[in-house]
Amino acid sequence: MGLSKIRIGDVISLVDERNSFGITDFYGINIFKEFMPTVANTENLDNTKYKIVRKNRFVYSGMQTGRDKCIRISMFMKDSPVIVSPAYTTFEVDQEKILPEYFFMLFLSKEKRSVRMVS
Repeated sequence: MGLSKIRIGDVISLVDERNSFGITDFYGINIFKEFMPTVANTENLDNTKYKIVRKNRFVYSGMQTGRDKCIRISMFMKDSPVIVSPAYTTFEVDQEKILPEYFFMLFLSKEKRSVRMVS
């Protein structure tokens, strides 16, 4: 079976699942495209506004992309869900068309580590 080109918009779908389950594990993504527990103070936060990240779900942070000169995107691989800031974009890939691991691997390549800034 050969490879074929597909439009990215044909394989991803945005997911906006809010925390109605009482999850209190606040996470973020770092410059190395890894999930990490948040360093922010989460005391007294309304965690129902935060987005749930489940296994094989992706998180994209457009807020730091320009500042850090990298594409902050990561795939969550653990079985137990966590929550992330509502400012993150969360999405899933159509696993009938592309494996999540392969999709993520494309963002780990050397060419996708940085963003060229145009002045």
